[in-house]
Amino acid sequence: GAVLMSPGAFILQLQFDLQWIVLGFRLEPQGLGSLSLPDEAAVRQQLQAVADAEEKKEDSDTPAALTAAAHAFCSHLWLRASMDEANRGAEVASASWDRRGFVTMRVFPGWDSTCGGICLPLRDDQTPAGPGPASTGCVLELHKADGGIRPQFAGKLPPLPCQRPQRLVQLGGVAPCLDEVLRQAHEALATLTLRRLRAGLLEVAPLSRAKPLEESQLELLAGGRPLRCLLGGCQVYVDLDSVGRLVLSTSEYSEHPPPKAAGGQEGFILRLEAVRTASLIAAAEGVVAAMGWRRAVPPEPPPAAVRHERFKCHFGSLPIAIEFDLCDIEVKNLGLVLEDGTSIHAPGMDDFIFADGGEQAFQKLQRNLRERFSFAERLLKSAELSCEVLNTLGQHAKRVEDGCIHIRLVAVHLLELQLEFNDLADEASAEFDLSSPFQSPVVFKIHEQLRTWSLCGKLRTLVPITESREAPEPLPCGGRLQTEVFPNGQQEVQIHFDQASLKSPAWRHWSTDLRALAFLAAFRRQAEVHVGAELPGLQLEISRPDCLRFRFLKPHGNEVFCLVPTPSKMGEEAELPCSFQWLEPRSSFLLAARLSRRLIRTKRLTDCLGAISSAAELVRAVEDLASAPSVGPNVPASSNPEEQKVLWRCIPSAANTLQVECRRMLGVEVAALDDTTLRVSCLSRRHRPDTPELMAVIANLEPFVEWLQNAQGASGSLALHHGDAPGRTLRLPAGSIQNRLLPLWTYLRMYLTMLQLYLLQRHATSVATRCEMQPTAEAEWPHRWVRIQVPLPLGAMVGFEVVTEAESTEEARSKRRRLEATKALPQLRFFWRAEPSGDRMKDVLQRFESFFERYLAPKQRKEDGNLGEPNWEKLRASRLYPLLELLTAPRVWMLREAVRLLPPICRVAVPRKGGAEGPVRSSWQPLVEQFKLAPDDSSQAFAQRWQLVFVLASQKSQCRICLTKTLRKGSAPEEEGWEQVLVDDQPLQKWLQTRQPVSGGKSMKTLMDAASSCASLSQPYLLSSLL
Repeated sequence: GAVLMSPGAFILQLQFDLQWIVLGFRLEPQGLGSLSLPDEAAVRQQLQAVADAEEKKEDSDTPAALTAAAHAFCSHLWLRASMDEANRGAEVASASWDRRGFVTMRVFPGWDSTCGGICLPLRDDQTPAGPGPASTGCVLELHKADGGIRPQFAGKLPPLPCQRPQRLVQLGGVAPCLDEVLRQAHEALATLTLRRLRAGLLEVAPLSRAKPLEESQLELLAGGRPLRCLLGGCQVYVDLDSVGRLVLSTSEYSEHPPPKAAGGQEGFILRLEAVRTASLIAAAEGVVAAMGWRRAVPPEPPPAAVRHERFKCHFGSLPIAIEFDLCDIEVKNLGLVLEDGTSIHAPGMDDFIFADGGEQAFQKLQRNLRERFSFAERLLKSAELSCEVLNTLGQHAKRVEDGCIHIRLVAVHLLELQLEFNDLADEASAEFDLSSPFQSPVVFKIHEQLRTWSLCGKLRTLVPITESREAPEPLPCGGRLQTEVFPNGQQEVQIHFDQASLKSPAWRHWSTDLRALAFLAAFRRQAEVHVGAELPGLQLEISRPDCLRFRFLKPHGNEVFCLVPTPSKMGEEAELPCSFQWLEPRSSFLLAARLSRRLIRTKRLTDCLGAISSAAELVRAVEDLASAPSVGPNVPASSNPEEQKVLWRCIPSAANTLQVECRRMLGVEVAALDDTTLRVSCLSRRHRPDTPELMAVIANLEPFVEWLQNAQGASGSLALHHGDAPGRTLRLPAGSIQNRLLPLWTYLRMYLTMLQLYLLQRHATSVATRCEMQPTAEAEWPHRWVRIQVPLPLGAMVGFEVVTEAESTEEARSKRRRLEATKALPQLRFFWRAEPSGDRMKDVLQRFESFFERYLAPKQRKEDGNLGEPNWEKLRASRLYPLLELLTAPRVWMLREAVRLLPPICRVAVPRKGGAEGPVRSSWQPLVEQFKLAPDDSSQAFAQRWQLVFVLASQKSQCRICLTKTLRKGSAPEEEGWEQVLVDDQPLQKWLQTRQPVSGGKSMKTLMDAASSCASLSQPYLLSSLL
C-alpha cells in the first residue's frame, strides 16, 4: 500500500494488488479542508476509473495519473469556492464559470485603457476588456494550475503569479487568497497604466493646447507605482484606486471621490493644477487650525478667473484678523486687517514665496505661515485696549488720503501705532482738506497695563495761542489736549486719555474731535485775515487749537460765544464736528444750530459772524417773547389741549431767519438782513419745517409793518398788501428792535383772538346769524386794521376791532403824545351800530360799550402810570365769546337782563349810624367765561325755550344759576321776565330750603330777612330782584 500526500491539498490512500486500488481520498484539513467535499465514494470511484484507464496503457504511471487527477479535482474545487466568494464580495462586479473550465471575473470597472484620452487604446490582442465599452473595465480569469489557481487578464498580457495550496494555508482561507489575487492584479494593472500614462504625458498631440510636462517632472517610484508629478514645487501622486480610476493626491489632500477622467492631456494637467491648489489650501487651513485661529467662511466663492484664494482668519473674539491671498507660488497681501477692511502693516508680516523651484513647497508654506501667525498672536495677545483703539483708528484712516496704519510692539504692554497719509503739497489744497489737523505721521501709544493711551501729531496749520487764566476743558471725547511750541515754530498737539475718560463710550469718537481741530485751525486763519477789517466791534478773546472765543460789542448788549468741538450726546458721535456755544448774555441762542450747520457746509467763518452780528438783536427779542408767560399768575391752567399749547413757538428756518408762530395758528417769518433791517413775511405761504399745520393769513400785515417804521405811527400813506405777499422790509435804529417789534407781537396775538372768536361763532349751532371777519380798508389805516362783526337778531351790529389810536379827541391826542416815545400798542375795541329808531337798543348797547371800555383797557404801568400792555387775561377768546353771546338775545328785555350781569355787580348798602346809602361792590361776582344765552336743545320750531346761565363766585364758593323763558312765535307779546329759576340745578324754592340759616348765628336777623325776601319772589323773575 501507499499514501500520497499533497501539503495543503489532499491525502490519497492506494494499494497495489496486481493493480492499483484507491482505498480513500480526503482534503488536507489546513488547506482545502475548509471546503465542502462532495460524496467521498463518488470521488473515489472517479479516481479508480482514472487508475484503471492508466493501466491499460503500455507506459503507464498510475500514481502520477492519480496525483494529477487529484490536483485537478482540488483546483476545480478552489475555482468554485473563489467564484462563490467573488459573488459575495464588493470588489468584483460579477463572476461566472466559463464553459471552457475557468472562472471569469469583471474587476476594476472604472479602469480606462486610454487614461482619459491621453494614451492610445491597447491592441486587440492586448486588451483585457470584457463585455461593454472596449476602453473601460477589465476581465480577470482564474485557471487551474497543478492543484492551485492561475490568475491572468484576458488577452496576452503577462500572467499573474500562481496561487498554490501552501499559500492558501498561509493566508487562512479562500477569501484572503482571493483578496491577494485582486491586489496582485491591481498592482499589475496600475504599473501598466501609470507607465503608459507617463509616456502619454511626455508626448504632445499635434493640435493640443496643453503645455507638455518635462521628463524630470514625471517619475515612477520603486515598484512602478505611484507616478510622482512635480508641479510648481509641489509633489502630486497619481495612482489607481480600488475600482481602477486614476486618483490624484498629495501629502495634504486627496481626491475623494476622483472625477471621471476626460479631456486628454489638457484636462489632466488642469486636474493636476486643481489638486495642487486644493492641497495648498488644505495645508494653509491646517496651519490656521493648529495655531488656534479660525478661518472666516467667504460669503461667496471667488470667480473662476481669480487665481488665488483669499484667507481671513480670526483669533478668539479679537476684532482684528489676518488676511492674505494664497497664490500659485507665493502668499501676497499678508497683513492684519480690521473689521471694516482697513489694513495694518506690521514688521514680520511681509509676503513670501514658497515655490522657488524645489520640492518642499508645502513645508515652506506651512513654516512661513506658522511664523507669521505666531508673531500676530504675540502682538495681539492681551491687547484689548489696543484693538479698540485700532478699530477707531481704522475709521479715521478712511477719512484721510491714502491712510496707512503701521503697528509696532515697543515693549511689553506698550504698543505703538503710526498713521501715515498723503500730505497735500500746497496750502490752497490743504485749506479744503479738513479731515485731519496734523501732518503725517500721527503717533499713537497704548499702554495695556495702565489702561491709558495718547496720540501725538504736529499741526499742519499754526494756531496762535492767547494766554488765558481759564483751564482748558476736556474735549468731548474725554481726552485732554496739550500744546507744545518748538523753537522752529512748529506746534505739537498731544491728546491724553486716562482710565476715567475710557469709562465713557464717547472716547471712541476722538476722530470727530480731530476733524473739529482741523476746522478750528482753518477758521482761526480766516479770523486772522478777515474778521478785524470786515466786522468792527468783534474781538477774539481766546485762541487755542480747541477753542475760539469771540465777543461782539452790540448796542443792546455784548454777545460772547465760542467755537468748540461739538459735545456728544449719550456717548454718540456728534453730527457736526464743531459748533457755536453761547456764554453771554445767556447760554441759548436760537440760531446757534443753523449757524453751525452753515459754517460746516460753507467753511466761511466771516459770513457766519456777519449773520450773528445782523441777527443777534432779533434773536434776543424773539427769545424774550417766547420766554414770557402766556397767562397771568392767578389764572389756572386749562384742561383743554388747545389752551395748553405753547403761546409762542420760534423755529429757525435759516442762518438769519426766525419763524414766530402764535398758538400754531398764525405767525410771521422775520429775517435779519443786516443790523438795522428786517424783512417780515406772513407764514401762510412760507415753508415751515416739521410743521404740518396750515397757517392762517394775517390781514393787513404789510401795511402794519410799514406803519411800524414810522416813529409817529400815523403819518404817510400806506399801500394795500395781502397777508401772503412776499414780505415787507423794516428799517429800525440799532438797539430798538425789541421795543419796535412789541406792536407786531401784540397785533398777532389780538389777531389770533379775533380769529378764535370767528371760529367759535361760525361753528356755534345755537346762533342763527353768522359773524364776519374783515380787514379794514386803506382809508381807515392806521387807526383800524381788522374787525369782526356780528349781526344781532334785533337789527343791530356789534363786534370788535383792532385799533392803534383812539378817536380824534383831546383825550386821545394827549394820550398819543404820552406814548410817542414808546410806540402805542394795538388795542382791542368794542363797537356797535343800531338803527335810528331803536332808542332802547341804543341805550343797552351803550352800556355794553361802557363795560367793554373798562374791560378791554390795557394794564397800567407801575413805573410811570401810563397805559401799556393789554390785559391778556381778559382778552382770551374763552372770556370774550360768552360776552358776545349775550348780545345775541332775541328780546330787548333779555339784553337789559344781561347788562345786569356785567361785572362788577354792586348792591345798595344800608346806611348805618347816619351814613349815606350807595352802591357797594358785592363779594359775589359772575364768571364771564361761564356766561351762556342760547335756546334749549329740546326747543321746537314754534316755541323756543331760552336759557340764561351764569355762575356767581366768591372767595370760598360758587353757585350756578339758570334762568329759562319760552318764546312762542305768532303769539301776543309775552310778559317780560323769566319763568323758572334753577340754582345749582334745583328750583329756587327747594334750594331756599337747603339754605335756611342756623339759629344762634351772628347775622341771624339779616339772613332771615334775605330768606323771606327770596321766598316772596314769584313769576316773572327779574334779575333786579333776584340778584
